[in-house]
Amino acid sequence: MTFSELLPGQLARIPRPHAELGEPLPPVVRIELHPCPCSGPHCSCWIAFGRDIETGRLNPYHREPGFAVTVVTPAA
Repeated sequence: MTFSELLPGQLARIPRPHAELGEPLPPVVRIELHPCPCSGPHCSCWIAFGRDIETGRLNPYHREPGFAVTVVTPAA
């Protein structure tokens, strides 16, 4: 799935833009707001807000719309 396809309420892992092989997995976040284009001049990135499910901290994520993310499905 890509960054621009995320929907509010989904659980996802959004890696760092230049993550390297062997890095620890990024935290699971709950998407709070649908990604939208960045308002910065000449910026092609999008911004979304995700709440870390372990700490409760709300974090902004600034990524290209086609950036690959991993959607997490909760265990039944």
